Amino acid sequence: MQSRLAFIVGAESSGKQWLWRCLSTHAEALGLPETHAFLFGTRPEPSAASQVRDIDFWRIVRQMNEGTSHVDDCPIEVSSGAHGEALHSGAEAFLCAVDEERMRRLDALMHRLPTFATWDEVFGEVAETLDGLRPTLVEKSPGHVYYMQRIHSRFPAARFIGIVRDGRSVYAASIKKRKLWNLEPLDLKAAAMRWLRSTSTLLRFEAQFPSQVLVIRHEDLMQQRAEKVAEVCRFLEIDSSLPLIEKLVDFNTFQSAADPCRPGEPQGIDLDDTIRFENVIQEPEIAAFESLTAPMLERLSYPVHRLQQR
Repeated sequence: MQSRLAFIVGAESSGKQWLWRCLSTHAEALGLPETHAFLFGTRPEPSAASQVRDIDFWRIVRQMNEGTSHVDDCPIEVSSGAHGEALHSGAEAFLCAVDEERMRRLDALMHRLPTFATWDEVFGEVAETLDGLRPTLVEKSPGHVYYMQRIHSRFPAARFIGIVRDGRSVYAASIKKRKLWNLEPLDLKAAAMRWLRSTSTLLRFEAQFPSQVLVIRHEDLMQQRAEKVAEVCRFLEIDSSLPLIEKLVDFNTFQSAADPCRPGEPQGIDLDDTIRFENVIQEPEIAAFESLTAPMLERLSYPVHRLQQR
């Protein structure tokens, strides 16, 4: 392949979507809408085309080829770039970059999913179809953090950007998100164990393949947005000049952002809400979460309140 594959991974509510949007705006990167490619098991079932129809990547491909969606259906704000070019982000950037012929090939691929021996092969053909459009293809799907070994086995040159975040803030963010969507809150123990599992999986993989994994903290990403995005770009060997990165960051940083392609789902960074977990969860919940996760919190240099109170 001409293009490098990169995967953004990490716990939920850790900033993966915002980083993906920034990279999708970069002229040297193509952001793939979520494919969930490694989450369905090993072999596509006969009903695979129906199984994926509402997943971002395949829904966009289907709607484009049915003529029921086009760039104007995703009216994400567009501003002018350094040389007068339009900037696009997220799904809109993908729609603008992929030509009709490739869209038709992707649509045909979706309809023959059951003929593939593995989902790994499906993603391989997706990557080959999009190969060469940009120097780097960037994918982000929830749950892929647990399949990094499998992804690496299939694509040994792939790189991974892992985002870690204070587990208490992840839990607080999940509470706010589930309230917004009128969902039942996660059980605290289940949330703590999920955070531990995703974070420890990422760190073990980083230790095994240090040259192919860049781990950054969500808190550092929020406090040093341009510097950290530039670090990611250097890792991916694409243009990391600060004026360009600042433009990408500014374009993708806005209050209470929402992606019209995913109605009702907040996106981007809300600068008024860095989510101090103390403002969302009560002291007994904080203590309970820390009792399950303190060693990992300390390993990542997050202060543990119950230890400070001794």
